[in-house]
Amino acid sequence: MNLSNLLNQLMAEYGSGMNDMQVIFIADENGHPATGIDGALFLLWSCSRGLLEEELSVRLSNSHLRVDASFADMVRDARSFFGEGVRPSHFNERGRSFALKYLRPGWEYRYHLDLDDLFPDEATYADIPESQASIDKVFAILDARRKHFGAWLR
Repeated sequence: MNLSNLLNQLMAEYGSGMNDMQVIFIADENGHPATGIDGALFLLWSCSRGLLEEELSVRLSNSHLRVDASFADMVRDARSFFGEGVRPSHFNERGRSFALKYLRPGWEYRYHLDLDDLFPDEATYADIPESQASIDKVFAILDARRKHFGAWLR
């Protein structure tokens, strides 16, 4: 059986569910209370840029998933809305295409590699300094990648 046939068989067996697999995880609370902040920051940025489904954006705007909340509160609220992971279906069409490209392998940029470059002295994402400066750095790289992605699409 060649690779093409194998992929077709997998799609037939698992259907479109494969297209809605988690794109970013919000890890469980074992250990540091800010474990999962990488996912919460991506969600917060996505919400602030109008990239989530409208109903989710409204619900999130009334939660602790705000830039003035503690990282632990952001993670707790993100986890309460999304469980342990965010799926492509949580994004609107504009957000979905960017999230799939940036959060999965295959594009020249990857979110977690960018975080590693932004915070090279931190052992884990939970160790990212809890500050507005950290949030601004993450949002700036996300804005730059989204802008590059938009240019790449043209």
